[in-house]
Amino acid sequence: MQESFKPTSKWRGINSLPLKVSLSYFLISALYIFFSDRLLALFVPSMELYQQAQTYKGWGFVVVTTLLLYFVLSREQREIQQVTQKLEAERFHLQNTLEELEAAYQGMRELAKR
Repeated sequence: MQESFKPTSKWRGINSLPLKVSLSYFLISALYIFFSDRLLALFVPSMELYQQAQTYKGWGFVVVTTLLLYFVLSREQREIQQVTQKLEAERFHLQNTLEELEAAYQGMRELAKR
């Protein structure tokens, strides 16, 4: 049994991937910033080391979020490619069916002329 194609609107509410990614990013970022600042304040004695640790912490955050975004977008791209391949196969199937119907119609017209 073939899956039916159901078009969706641009805005899919809470099931929207961009919304899920954005909310997750916001939550993780806020928690990371809050707790990492507290930990640095506890374990780093001097202001100079604290500022240096903040810089490393910031760069680490940028690298980690960039990698996460890459993996999310890669997954979405693979899904889009799979859907595109399925649509192309369906288009090919429909084109063949149309050609068969046209041939059958021509055959019926020839029979009707006789």
